Amino acid sequence: MIELMLRLLNKINESDLPNNYDKYLTNDPYNVTVEEVRILANSVLVDDNGHNNYDNHEILRSNGFYVFAGEQDRFGWLTGCIQTKKGIIVFG
Repeated sequence: MIELMLRLLNKINESDLPNNYDKYLTNDPYNVTVEEVRILANSVLVDDNGHNNYDNHEILRSNGFYVFAGEQDRFGWLTGCIQTKKGIIVFG
């Protein structure tokens, strides 16, 4: 599934979406890729116990996609973020 996620993230990077590197990507009714990544991220980047799967985070990082915490509390991450060339995708 990590391979599918990489294909989708690369599709976003290569898309004609405007470059908004420091902005959050929202759903585009004509391009469901962002929502697909959100859904996939919840199973690929978070394990069955709700903890980060850092091995998959590292795979994304080594392919140019930085994964970082969005919102956190004293227990850990509430949301995660994936940085793309086109903007930030929030998951969780």
